[in-house]
Amino acid sequence: MSCSSFNPNNLFNAIISTSSVCTCGHVQAEHTTKPAQLFAISQSQLSSQPKLAQLLDDLPTCPILGTGSSGTVRQLRIGTADVAIKKIVCTTKREVQECTAELATLKALEFAPAIVSLRGVVCVRQRRDLLVLVALEVAGGGALDQFVTARRTPLAPAEASVVLRHMGAALAATHAVGIVHRDVKPENILLTDAGVPKLADFGVAATLASPADTCSTLTGTPIFLAPEM
Repeated sequence: MSCSSFNPNNLFNAIISTSSVCTCGHVQAEHTTKPAQLFAISQSQLSSQPKLAQLLDDLPTCPILGTGSSGTVRQLRIGTADVAIKKIVCTTKREVQECTAELATLKALEFAPAIVSLRGVVCVRQRRDLLVLVALEVAGGGALDQFVTARRTPLAPAEASVVLRHMGAALAATHAVGIVHRDVKPENILLTDAGVPKLADFGVAATLASPADTCSTLTGTPIFLAPEM
């Protein structure tokens, strides 16, 4: 199914309508970061947005930070700030729905310091598809798996405890709003320049309606799945 008839504003309406009130009956968490900026435009309007047009031109030459479950992430400087730009191209209605779900998840978790934060979203309706550029917090230290591989030694107990403590906080935040990450692994744990671990990539996350609900599909990376699964 072509996305040419999709209104990009519909994507943002779905994201904006995501409430910070927990869907599964837990206490509401307060947002402590500035809400992400959302912007929708059609391809024909790019000429009136030279900075955005330049961003699209520059993006393919920017260094790749990684590839997630739903798109490639590159580092880009906008003004005086570095951001990580995830490029997602939606060509089917299902892909638009999956993209909407991932962005809504990130927006619902803006309050959580242990999760890579959403900085902004640009949606461009093209002739046959929908281009979504997601601006995220840059984790300059790279992924945890790359960090361990590069130094060729396992994490020391003290280092591992730091990772576990931050991931515990990240999962507590996701579960508080009824979200299940479903793919926690070293590749999805990013390190800031200061070495602080943050959880990333909610491309296969699920949202549960109540605490009694469970996921009915087997999702994740096999080697990192719980033994009982």
